Amino acid sequence: MLQLSRRFGRVGFTAAPAPARIGKPFVDRRRSTVAKSSGGSAAEVKIAIEGMMCDGCSSRIETVLKGMEAVKGVNVSLEGKVATVELAAGPADSAEAKAAVTVLVDAINGLGFEAKLS
Repeated sequence: MLQLSRRFGRVGFTAAPAPARIGKPFVDRRRSTVAKSSGGSAAEVKIAIEGMMCDGCSSRIETVLKGMEAVKGVNVSLEGKVATVELAAGPADSAEAKAAVTVLVDAINGLGFEAKLS
């Protein structure tokens, strides 16, 4: 937990074991595409990302997301301006998966990009 907390601190976040949140992030739930993947009970989510200009941007986002506990796999497409994330948090309709999606969007926005569910 301490190593993860330090990683978040380097990109401007704080990490806590309990969900201590300040304010509510903007999440456009009308456009959510959280869906079960064909590989089992893990959920897959697509997040639209604006502001990526180069491979370094997409690599940075991918590296941060891969380091998150809730992420099982991730692919960031610079051309498509989208991140496809496989969550480790069970079925798509679970509270854990929904909370993980909010954290993912917050993390990407914290890196200086504009992220929302696509």
